[in-house]
Amino acid sequence: MAAHSALLAAAVAIATATVLLPFPWTPPRDRFADMILANATIYTADPARPFTDAMAVRGGRVLRIGTYESVKLKGRHTHELSLSGNVVLPGFTDSHVHFIDGGLQVNPPTRKHTCRESFLDSNKKNAQARCIPIG
Repeated sequence: MAAHSALLAAAVAIATATVLLPFPWTPPRDRFADMILANATIYTADPARPFTDAMAVRGGRVLRIGTYESVKLKGRHTHELSLSGNVVLPGFTDSHVHFIDGGLQVNPPTRKHTCRESFLDSNKKNAQARCIPIG
């Protein structure tokens, strides 16, 4: 009888352990960076910390900047790129415009005016309608 109880207890313990043991846990991919730029000189534009040496990026957005040790978002699918001290600058938008081309893109109504005031008033209304800042 004791052997039967021991066998039953062992079977229950094995069944319970099998059910309750956690499955191998894999963290979600969205917790990790797609890319880590390391060993770089990264300009942050933050006066408190103008330069750092590592940056984590996911989906085209910066997740974290700091020292390589503080950017701990490397997963199995993360691509790590050593920049060998090269400089990384924030994205720049080319905001210059050529006068003629820029004016043609706005497409102001110009042909129906017979005086300067009418032309300026029409352009002002056109700019307001298109949410173009005046000036």
